[in-house]
Amino acid sequence: MICPNCGAEFSDDTLACPYCGCENETAAKAHQKAEISGIYAKIAALLQRPEQTVRRASRLLLRIGLILIGIFLIALLAAFLYARISPEMAYQKQREQLEQLEALYQEGDYTKMYQTLEKAEDSRNAVYDKFRIIGELDQTLTELEESCPETAAFVRQYPKGADLLDYELDGLFTLLNDCAALEEAGYVYGEGEAAADLRERAYDLLSRVLCLTEEEIQEGMALAAQEEADYSKLRNASVARLSGGTQ
Repeated sequence: MICPNCGAEFSDDTLACPYCGCENETAAKAHQKAEISGIYAKIAALLQRPEQTVRRASRLLLRIGLILIGIFLIALLAAFLYARISPEMAYQKQREQLEQLEALYQEGDYTKMYQTLEKAEDSRNAVYDKFRIIGELDQTLTELEESCPETAAFVRQYPKGADLLDYELDGLFTLLNDCAALEEAGYVYGEGEAAADLRERAYDLLSRVLCLTEEEIQEGMALAAQEEADYSKLRNASVARLSGGTQ
């Protein structure tokens, strides 16, 4: 390239003469054109970015959608399997509990039987009626077996405290009436042997500990069936015998 101004020679792609500074119009135009092309390329790239972002977002959403569908299908399958398996598991668990309760019932361990029953999730279910009825009666009788001797000893020493016997008498007579009701119903659950055992234990407390006769026990059962039972006569008879009298 020959400079039109000073006549110096320099490279064709040099933008200006290195000697006098005269502009190389051909190189300058080429350089300007290249810069403009670069700007257009950048603008085109920027215009394409939203489209790329949308495509990426679409792929991401598609993946998320597939994952959610997979989770839903797994949950649906789990619910289906649970609906099929759960009743069978519940039945199996109930059967095992019934077998355990029956074993304790046959052993006569009504206290442990009742404690085991209370731990059952569906303890109020009708299939447990036999064990619940006997268990509740046994629990009441066990408490009376603990309190009756103490009350009798107290009344023997302090006859004026005889009113305390009314609680024991009412509890025992009511229990005997409950056992009689089971017998009258025909022992629906086959609880005859257990009821007989409870009745014998209650009779023992009334006769041996509280010193009542067979006739007086029958009278007490009749009184317990009334809305307001007056045990004063039976109480006085018990106190007299406990304190050494012969009434």
